[in-house]
Amino acid sequence: MRRRQNSLNQWLLAAILCLAFLSGCRAGSGQQDAGAPGPKEVSPKGIYLVASPLVVKPGDEVSVALKSDRLHEIKAELALGLSCPGIGLVKNYGRLKDNHAQVKIPPDLPAGNYYFLAADPKFRVNSGVGTYAYIQVVNPDVLPADPGKAPRRLVAMAAPLYSRPEAAAPPYHTLSPGAVVRVLAVKEAAGEQWYWAQVNVYETGRERVGWLKAAATVPVTPENYRTAREVRLRPGAKYYEHERFRRGDLGAPGEWHLADEVLWIVERREKMVRLRPSEDIVLAVDGDIWAAEADLVYFRGDLREEEEH
Repeated sequence: MRRRQNSLNQWLLAAILCLAFLSGCRAGSGQQDAGAPGPKEVSPKGIYLVASPLVVKPGDEVSVALKSDRLHEIKAELALGLSCPGIGLVKNYGRLKDNHAQVKIPPDLPAGNYYFLAADPKFRVNSGVGTYAYIQVVNPDVLPADPGKAPRRLVAMAAPLYSRPEAAAPPYHTLSPGAVVRVLAVKEAAGEQWYWAQVNVYETGRERVGWLKAAATVPVTPENYRTAREVRLRPGAKYYEHERFRRGDLGAPGEWHLADEVLWIVERREKMVRLRPSEDIVLAVDGDIWAAEADLVYFRGDLREEEEH
């Protein structure tokens, strides 16, 4: 009888372990498919964000909550945003109230993995909140281009930037001629072709992607790439802050080390160029800077990623 009981116990233990293993595999697979973080990130210590559901379609509502194992540390003076890895802020939802929000996924958002982040209301500081609220957007109508091969386009005329591919919606930003965009997705709407593109924001707006009409852009070519007003500055280049340069107080120049920062050409003067950094980055410079035109690095679209002047 004891031998039979031991055998039954061993069988039950093996069955429980088998079910636990299969359940773990299914859960792990679901999380991976949904673009959710790994098991160690699901219940982190400190303050973090959670989202539900994990798989959504454009226009669906998502519940985003601020969690913590130390509730007294949660502050409601935070803003909520939807971001995409490698791109940045896609949608600014504004103030996160009562540590919980019901937000809608932007219409016509291309398929892919996104995450929610919490920051100060101006989106300048991460505020130390973990960004664990990953979701997967499913949208068979708009497929994203390969970010590593997405072509760059030169904006040829003033181009309003919309939250969806339709001109009836109010634009939240207008790109100036000379801007360079990176096309991430394409859609035909009302007989027009639209680009969902990554942009660099200088004076207004915080969203780093949006829809614009394809007709407002042209390919970047060997003939026109130097007409772009969006450039980079060669690492190690010497620069002067605008006010000092205007006063003629050149003194010892600074040395540029932000190789990935995209700058906006404001004016040119005797082989020098005045450049404006984007507002969404904290720089050790006060406003515009001046640098030698020879130190500019231009985008080259699909020809080559970039080329020095």
